[in-house]
Amino acid sequence: MRILIFHGYLLRGTGSNIYNASLIEALASLGHEVHILCQDRSAAELPLVGATGRWEDGELLVDGDPGARITAYLPDIGRVLPVYVADQYEGFDAKRFLDLTDAELGHYIDSNVRAVREVAQRVRPDIALANHALMGPVILARALTDEVPYAVKIHGSALEYTLRPDPERFLPYARERVNGARGVLVGSRHMAEVLWEFLPETRDRSCRELLHRVLHAALEPSRRRSRRGKGCSRSATSDVHGDSARWCAPAPTAAGVLTRRPAACRFSRSRPLTGAIA
Repeated sequence: MRILIFHGYLLRGTGSNIYNASLIEALASLGHEVHILCQDRSAAELPLVGATGRWEDGELLVDGDPGARITAYLPDIGRVLPVYVADQYEGFDAKRFLDLTDAELGHYIDSNVRAVREVAQRVRPDIALANHALMGPVILARALTDEVPYAVKIHGSALEYTLRPDPERFLPYARERVNGARGVLVGSRHMAEVLWEFLPETRDRSCRELLHRVLHAALEPSRRRSRRGKGCSRSATSDVHGDSARWCAPAPTAAGVLTRRPAACRFSRSRPLTGAIA
């Protein structure tokens, strides 16, 4: 199966970056062909990435193994990288969504829509996945035809640090395309309840709670002192929130959402939330 994923950030570091890196690796290990759009300019250095695509003077150039299981594409969005929380990204002027001008926001969306559309025309994906309620679903849905079903993976930062402070500006974007997804995927009951606070209509869609687990073998020793002494204790690795997100990875079971038939569009080994339609 050919799978297209829109992430828009890095494939290393914290949070959704690690989530997506683990997801595409799991999908590739299952024999699928993955095409992910991100902004990791060093993606070619990652062992899991077999090819990279960049736009030069408006032309998409793909370098690497023609038969790569994972290809990472870097849309040309310019210098401004919209973020949910103020941070620094090498090579970019990171700017909170809340602080973007209308022109900057429009440029970001349009640039990514053009990139997703070109990649989709090139690889003909069977199914797609958008990350974050903002702006992944809008970008993916505007770029794809109705023939390509997509799911949305909700992460907390977009809801808490962009949608909550300014719902008047950003809720229309979330409502426009999250509601068009075949499935809405959350990491916890709490995450679902925050989503339902803003988009109560998603209660009546295929909202699925994922079963996450930590890949202990992928952890590096923590420099923080635990109750068991120095280093990283097993109890500490069970926490996937806060600082620990730097060295925790999601379970590869998340790959199940894109390995079933498109109409299902849900994660295997997931469980339906109360009030959601399976």
